[in-house]
Formats: sequence, C-alpha cells, structure tokens
Amino acid sequence: MKRKRWVIAAVVCVLIGGYTAGIYGQTDKLTKKQITEMNEKKNQEDIAKSVLQDTGRADTYDLNDLDKVAVYYGNVNGKQDQNEKDVVVSVNFGPKDTVVAAYTPNGEVYEYVGDIGNFYNVDNIQFIPVESLGKDVVVVQETANQMVGAFENSTLLRGFLYDDKTAFSSVLNTPIAIDATWNEIWNNPELKNPDNWVKVREAADAVWNTKGDAPKLNLTRYQKYLVAGDTGKQMPAESKFVQQSNRVVVEEIYWSQQWKRFIIGEAIEKKTGQPIAVLQNMNNGPYALAGLVENTYLVQKEDGSQELLPNDAFEWTQKPTETVQIRDINP
Repeated sequence: MKRKRWVIAAVVCVLIGGYTAGIYGQTDKLTKKQITEMNEKKNQEDIAKSVLQDTGRADTYDLNDLDKVAVYYGNVNGKQDQNEKDVVVSVNFGPKDTVVAAYTPNGEVYEYVGDIGNFYNVDNIQFIPVESLGKDVVVVQETANQMVGAFENSTLLRGFLYDDKTAFSSVLNTPIAIDATWNEIWNNPELKNPDNWVKVREAADAVWNTKGDAPKLNLTRYQKYLVAGDTGKQMPAESKFVQQSNRVVVEEIYWSQQWKRFIIGEAIEKKTGQPIAVLQNMNNGPYALAGLVENTYLVQKEDGSQELLPNDAFEWTQKPTETVQIRDINP
C-alpha cells in the first residue's frame, strides 16, 4: 500500500484543491468600454489592473508580464437584467499564473462579484445553467503541467458556484486528460534496475446535458498503460513506450440539489451512519491500469470536508452510472 501513496496523494491534491474566494475592495471600476474594446493594449492593461486590485493581488503580479486577457459572458449571480450578462475575466501572466474573477453589470461599469481563483493555464470557461438556482456554474477548463510524484500534464474541468455568503465555492473537479510518466524505482526504492519507465494516458470526451433541472456531465474516458524498457535513468522518448493495456470508462456526474455540487452518487457511511456525497471513483482513473489505485472513493460529508474512503466503508443509496470496458484503442 505504501508504494501507492504518492500517486493517490497527488490525485487527491488535485481533486480536493477547490478554492473558496474572498472579496476585496476595489479602486478603479472595470468599464464596459474596456471590455467591448478589449483588443486595445491599454484596455487590456486596465482590465488586468482592476482584476489584480479587486482580488488583492496588486502586489503579486507585474503588469509588464501580462500575456493574455479573455472575457466570458454568463449568469454568475442570478441578479442581472436578462438583457445583460455577467462577465468572468481571465488574466494570464505566464504558463502557471492565471487569475480569474467575476463581475456584474451596473450602468457603464462592472461591479466586482468575487475571486474565482488562481489557475495554471485557462483553456476555456463555460457556463452551465442550474435552473433551480437561477444561475450558472462557472466551469474553468485548466491545463496544468506539474511534477506531483510523476511528470504529469493534465486538463481539468473545475466548476465554481457563487452565493452571497461564501462567494465562489468548488462544486466540480474532474480530469478530462492526463499524460503521466514516472520511473517505478521512485515508487519502489527496492528496485535496482532504473529502466522501469511507465506511462498512463487518458483522453476523455466530455458532453454536457443541460436539459431539465439537474445538468449532467457525461464522460467517456479512453485510457492506456505503456511501458518503456532498456532506457536508463533519463526519461525515454515517446517512441520508446509500448502499450500494455487499455480500457474505456464511461461515467456520469450529475448536479445534486441537496449537496449543491456535482456528484456521482450518494451513500451512508457505516461508521457514522451519516449521509455522504460520492464525488469520484478513484479506480476509474488511468493510474488504476498501473495498479496504483485501490477501490477507494473521494467523498464529501455534511460539514463539507472531503476524504478518501474504501468501498466497504459505506452503503450506496444512489449508485453511480458507470461502465468499464476493455477494448482496443487507437494508439
């Protein structure tokens, strides 16, 4: 079990790492003219300056490092006129530094709503309507290149919901792409041969179904396990890896009005007798192909805390909709 802890810990850090925002005062208002004429460099700098001031990061970033500004339109707080949308602004300062904040229209300016968070690279932002709440979940598609027990490149869908009391809270966190490479000697120091390089890969089709009151995310995960031998201590070239196994995992993540977040199922924890929301089947990730994840689930309790539980620690009251298929996948 000890051999598996670094991967499990790395995955959980990504999944649990939701961000609850704070709200700060602002100095200069973000104007509609700046947004509509965003292609002008001066306006981009002014937009970035407002975002940094509003989120309390004015002393953290240098406007000379500003790389890209993007604006997305949606219904964030459920209060705006139907003819005007809220805006979510993404301000990028390099490959691992993107700040995202939300604003609502008020005359010729946009009032600050809240800080959605810091991200690596933001590829896209979607707005998923929740009819019963009268507003959207802000879904940030983030690409993260990092060393978390392996050389891992991943793309995540991270969802955030606004309310007046807690600002933005995390309501969704699921990977849709993973490419991770490591040497098995890192995981098992008893190995003497440094040639055991392995790789897992996932590419998922993610389709939103927003019909009805409870939106759903349907995921088809295409996963592979590859091995490269006789390569020494240095990470081998891509061409050296040979596929050993593969599978397709199909699962559904749905909005729960009770839990105010996206979940895969519900259960009762045996130890406490309390209900829990089941957020992620860890065995559905590509690391399972390498034998590094056992039958555990990421769950959320009524107090909002999250932890990993083995599958025999709870009883299902609402089982997930999921299938696992072993079949050929194109290289």
